[in-house]
Amino acid sequence: KKKLESYILKSYENNLRNILIITGKGSNNLGVLKKEVPIWLEDQAIKTFLISYEKAPNNFGGTGALLVRIRNKYKV
Repeated sequence: KKKLESYILKSYENNLRNILIITGKGSNNLGVLKKEVPIWLEDQAIKTFLISYEKAPNNFGGTGALLVRIRNKYKV
């Protein structure tokens, strides 16, 4: 979770607008990161920097990745 927070904060500080978080699918599509990362993204310390997140398009990992939209640094 700390690495995710750091990644999102650095992305925000560098004014990146979209990032890809690869969670993998796990065994039988029940991976720990696949389950936990969306919960972590709802944490207020992280959510402050986000606009939204969703399953990535198939060509970017599909259900094994999340596409995250980061807030504009100058509009928070």
